[in-house]
Amino acid sequence: MYLTALATLVLILVAVYQAPAGALNPLEPSPLGGALVEGGTTRPPLPMPFSVALDPAGELLLSWNLSYATQEVYLELRVEDMKHGVLLGMSPRGELTNADLAVLWDDGHKSFFGQQDYQLLEAKHTPPHGFQLLFKRSFSTCDPRDFLIQDGTVHLIYGLLDRPMASLDQLNLSSIQTGVQRVLMLRPDSPAPSLPSDVASMEVLAPNVTVPTQETTYWCYIHKLAPRTAKNHIVMYEPVITRGNENLVHHMEVFECNPEVQDVPSYSGSHSSTHQMLVSLSVVLVPPDFYGRPDSSGIRLWFTPSLRRYDAGIMELGLVYTPLMAVPPKQSSFDLTGYCTAKCTQTAFPPGGINIFASQLHTHLAGRGVRTTTHYQTIRSLRKMVTVLPGDVLVTKCTYNTEDRSGPTVGGFSIMDEMCVNYVHYYPRTQLELCKTHVDPDHLQKYFSFMNRFHGREPCVCGGEGVTGQYSALQWDPFTSKGVWDNQPLPLVTTLLPEPRYPCEGGAGLT
Repeated sequence: MYLTALATLVLILVAVYQAPAGALNPLEPSPLGGALVEGGTTRPPLPMPFSVALDPAGELLLSWNLSYATQEVYLELRVEDMKHGVLLGMSPRGELTNADLAVLWDDGHKSFFGQQDYQLLEAKHTPPHGFQLLFKRSFSTCDPRDFLIQDGTVHLIYGLLDRPMASLDQLNLSSIQTGVQRVLMLRPDSPAPSLPSDVASMEVLAPNVTVPTQETTYWCYIHKLAPRTAKNHIVMYEPVITRGNENLVHHMEVFECNPEVQDVPSYSGSHSSTHQMLVSLSVVLVPPDFYGRPDSSGIRLWFTPSLRRYDAGIMELGLVYTPLMAVPPKQSSFDLTGYCTAKCTQTAFPPGGINIFASQLHTHLAGRGVRTTTHYQTIRSLRKMVTVLPGDVLVTKCTYNTEDRSGPTVGGFSIMDEMCVNYVHYYPRTQLELCKTHVDPDHLQKYFSFMNRFHGREPCVCGGEGVTGQYSALQWDPFTSKGVWDNQPLPLVTTLLPEPRYPCEGGAGLT
């Protein structure tokens, strides 16, 4: 379904469902009963292993199941207080413009279901839990205007209708309260392994930090383990977020200690060079009304003394986040690419290669997509592990949108700076913890000199101005915006893994 969010919304439907004589009425039980009705056949209700509360109050609960065999997702939406309708949809960034939506609404007497890509399977009252909708959608419709459900973040749009409508022509999204929730919709279909019986847990938490009066804060805290702690394997970890700060904490990391450091000093404060020690690193995006709020967020580690066959490791891929990495202003879609080269993997990987089983992609506000080739901000388990052999090249491509920025965006730690990172989880562990690239500094200085001469200015910036200042001093135009990333030596990539072809394209889809 294609929607344009204007002052008055105009909606064109391919198909509209009108309930028959026993029409669906949010105030009365559904005539469909409790079983799933599809194509004239009845079958038991589907299990729904994944779920998320869409709204902060938890009044809209979405659960879902996946069929990789048919390349479909089954969605169950429970609405605690249904008034005159509900809408649910998907879009690339959570925007209403050109979103794929399914809408259930009533005119005060009968209820209607409008959709293009969603098939309604069931609608019923579920006292005391309100109203329940069950429908399904294909991963891909092969319509380039439709939303493609694929690996990665899916932005879900939701909203409740508080008044009846004669038709969808009367729907004005600007007049109703809508929201956005981000989920990983495509998940591994294998059950999560159970924790061992001898598992124990430990929390690494920030020590009741008062949020400073600044936009971005990195807080480091040394957490000392007991002396002579025996080797354990961490088998699971999960966030511990201070209640009420769920929208404040951006990300956290724990770094292992350096065994060569015998006396680790205590430390709790803003970011410093302590990466060799065990540190809880919180990044906080701070609106002014959060200044002064206490935060004790961190990570809970689950570990066992029963060691596995392999040690697992985390490797950081992508681009080095320094000002050498930059995105021009006024770009609708701009790619930056980082490489873990064949020389690095040939040197560091064992003969049988490594097996990547999970991935955490990371950018800041201008980021629109991240992809590492060989196989938006959360750790995702891969449905199939990926084996990377010595001599393979790992290519990480990040896509940015800077249409709302008048100056260049450089790499760095601030939320207004940018990053291009993929933390891959793999085994067996190697000594390679970071495998990234950056723009060659000599090539960059030649670029600055050439662009300044091209625009009739001095060929160099005098006074020893840094890279950020040199970027900012440029006259930005389409030619300037592409020159620095062209013509520099890049690692050789001979082949790429093919993109999946979906059933509507004659392929098998995601496997």
